[in-house]
Amino acid sequence: MPTAIRNATPPSVSARWLPTPTATTRDRLPVWPAPCSTRRPATYLFAALRAEDGEIGVAHDGARMQPVFALLDCALRESIVDYLSSGGRKIDAWYAERRLALADLSDSPDMFLNINTPEDRDTLEKRLAGKMRC
Repeated sequence: MPTAIRNATPPSVSARWLPTPTATTRDRLPVWPAPCSTRRPATYLFAALRAEDGEIGVAHDGARMQPVFALLDCALRESIVDYLSSGGRKIDAWYAERRLALADLSDSPDMFLNINTPEDRDTLEKRLAGKMRC
């Protein structure tokens, strides 16, 4: 584990940073899905923010940015409200106006799979069978 990540303060103890929930449970509670054998994404996002003096830490899967896996500076609240109020809807366009810090999560590609149907879920469960180390 890189020193910057090992020394990073977890974002959960800081009121300055807001993680983006990428899914919700049936009770509408936000969750950050990741196989338990993968790294903690928020720790890597926070380390990237510190190392690159960013406003938004965004996951990168090695091929592309994963914009919904992010850690945002709460000071950006007014900026995103203004962006949305003006009709903006593309997160990538708003991100382009900010200082991004990309977190390399290329060794955990399964974290970014999109599951929209029961069939997608079944396919992923089969793919991950035997990979889980909880």
